[in-house]
Amino acid sequence: MSVIKELQRAVAVDLIRLVIAYYEKRFREGVSARKLAKLLFLAIYTTDEGVRLLDLPRVRLPEDFVIYRGGPSIRIGFLLGGASEIGKYGVVKTGRKYYVKGVDQVLKEASASLKGRGLGDLADYVLKIVDKFGPLSERELERYTLDLLGLRDEVAKALVFNMSLEAYLEGLKRLRKVQESGEYVDEEELYPDLFK
Repeated sequence: MSVIKELQRAVAVDLIRLVIAYYEKRFREGVSARKLAKLLFLAIYTTDEGVRLLDLPRVRLPEDFVIYRGGPSIRIGFLLGGASEIGKYGVVKTGRKYYVKGVDQVLKEASASLKGRGLGDLADYVLKIVDKFGPLSERELERYTLDLLGLRDEVAKALVFNMSLEAYLEGLKRLRKVQESGEYVDEEELYPDLFK
């Protein structure tokens, strides 16, 4: 069993700053909270440049991803310490978009910070994800992440609405095992989050 590294807030902030800075440098605009959440999801939960879900996430953030109708989401503002602390990291929120002050400097600092903590592979993968999925519209990225999670149907989306992403992925793993074994399983036992 492999151990998933749980990131402290400062490291999570560096990861977010890296995504914002690289996005801003590549596309010459800020990144919306929705798009930022999807890019983080793809960087943490996929492999093969966003093509396949990992069995386990690369890292865990101090805040959990939750599934909404628009796909996986995470409270970016909360991760950045809220309105009172966001500025101390050089992050600026204007309207719905996030920017950083001193893009090139933030890129260097955030990348060096992650690499110094043994997360160089994650830092490199984040850049590939932004390169590949950054040009997509919010709607296209939403559709892609929902398809990746197997949530194409409105009923399926409604069933997992506001469910923890981790709980959903764990449920999918259990469901696959049940299908392969052919045994009977109680749904309340398999998906306790749905029956609370």
